[in-house]
Amino acid sequence: MADDPFTETLKKIWDLLEANSELATLVKTGNRIKLWEGNVNPETKDMESELSIADLPLIHIEPAGGSMNPFITSTDGNAIQIYRIKMMDGNLLLHKSYFPLKWAIFKALASADGLLSLSYVRGITIEDGADERNTTGHPGWNLGIDIVVSMWWSRAILKA
Repeated sequence: MADDPFTETLKKIWDLLEANSELATLVKTGNRIKLWEGNVNPETKDMESELSIADLPLIHIEPAGGSMNPFITSTDGNAIQIYRIKMMDGNLLLHKSYFPLKWAIFKALASADGLLSLSYVRGITIEDGADERNTTGHPGWNLGIDIVVSMWWSRAILKA
């Protein structure tokens, strides 16, 4: 079965991140948490409660709201989905991993064509979230970067 457009878009964002060699060097493969794969325990209430310092830096992407309007025009429907890239590092020294990771994420997203090579994507915008200290008992910083994706489909497709 083909992925739904929300999952397909999520996977495209991950493809962009993982294609960046700097990010691949900074974050171990096992610390790139993909919420559709087997490296997540679905029984866990939150990922942070089970972290050890070896799990940092860690990156995952989660949904962060949006809007849906199947009647945006007489012939089209659209959805705005926000994907939040969350990063946790394990070092209070900003130049060790936090800013290098933020730069690597920015460069990875800059490599997108603006439409993620998906026919239904009409545009993306990127918003920098709050920089804050970790609250998990580990040193370091948290980062949230929002990717706002505008998706459009014909009403005929939505009714199929």
